[in-house]
Formats: sequence, C-alpha cells, structure tokens
Amino acid sequence: MSRVRGGFRLGVVAALTLLAVALPDALQAQDGATRSRSLFVGVAGARSTYNEVSPENEHSGWGGTATARYQRSKWAVEGEVSWRSLSPDSGEGESLTLMGGALFGRYDVWRTLAVEAGFDSRTFDPEFGAQDVGAATVGLRYETPLASLATLWVRGAAIPWSSFNGGGEAGLGMALGLGVRAGPADARWRAVVSYDFQRIDRSVDDVDVPIQYEGLRIGIEIAAF
Repeated sequence: MSRVRGGFRLGVVAALTLLAVALPDALQAQDGATRSRSLFVGVAGARSTYNEVSPENEHSGWGGTATARYQRSKWAVEGEVSWRSLSPDSGEGESLTLMGGALFGRYDVWRTLAVEAGFDSRTFDPEFGAQDVGAATVGLRYETPLASLATLWVRGAAIPWSSFNGGGEAGLGMALGLGVRAGPADARWRAVVSYDFQRIDRSVDDVDVPIQYEGLRIGIEIAAF
C-alpha cells in the first residue's frame, strides 16, 4: 500500500485525535457560567475539479466534507476528511472516487496574520485511475472580521514536498485558499463558504505531468464548546 494512502489514514486519525485532545480542555474552559467556544465542528457539500496533464483529463463532481477546528488564544489546529465522486468532463474515461484528509496548524505572529503548516493527502479509487498525492504545505494565513456577523480569511502556501503513488518528483508547488464564515451575532453556528486551489508541477523521467486541484465548499460550522 502506498505511502500516500497511509497519509490519508494519518489525516483521519489526526482529525479524531484533535477532537480527543480538545474536548477535555474545552469542557474545563469557562467564562463565568458560559463555556468557552473553542471547539468547532462542521459539515459541507463540496464541488471539486481535478486535472492531470491536460484539460482533456479533467474530472469534476460533488461530495462532502467533515471538519474539526480547535482554537485557543494565538494558535489553532484544524482537521478535515472528505469524499467526492468525480466524472470525466469529456464524457470519456472512468469515474473516480476521491478520499481526502488534511491537518493544519497555525500561530498568530502579527495581528491577524498567522503562519500555517500542514499535511494534505488525496487517494483515488480505482488505484492509479489518478495519482494519489501527499503534500506538505507551509505559508501564511490572513483572517479579519468583515463585520460583527462575518469573518474573511485568505491563505497562501508553498508545497516544498510531495509524494505520488505512481512515482515522479515535483519542484515547489503552490496552494491558495479563500473563505468566509458568517452568521447571527452570538449564535452557536456559522455558514461557511471556502475555495481552495492547488498546483503541483510533477515530472516523471523529465516529462512534465502537472496536477491541478480546485475545491469549493458550502456548509455549516457549529461551536461545540
């Protein structure tokens, strides 16, 4: 079994571990009679596009994601597991099932600017229908309130390391993200919309075989504590 598939399992375990670690701390944190809302869980519908080498190989489709985010003072940890069913846009070729897992940590370094690092993985069924990918990311995240009812964030990251089940290597990749979280004041829930883009310039035996991924999520996040 490939290292990337092992990486996906690591992402799932990490997300569950995040809940196990954060839950006791969140239960103990109180502000007067009100518990601190530092643990957030969410679900979302997701639309994704995946492309290898050329537009003719583009796949797209729908699925869902589940997230957990633990935030305290200047730092936060966020985990995600996801599933999508992708079909070829050209009408030719086979459909793919994508499973994803990710874990990110960030620390505020200046006002609303934070450094962020993490690991992201994607696996496909059938195997070798598309490249399984495991990637480490490091970058910056800017988050600011738009008003009392909404928050905007923007992230940009480099991908210094990536691994593929079909072999090959890649130089420095890139990842971008944008999102908005909005809801009623003092409510335990927020609507969340986010977009992610990732580009990895993979090569095999000096032949360029780039990989490009886009994802749109629309869902809800609930403050568990």
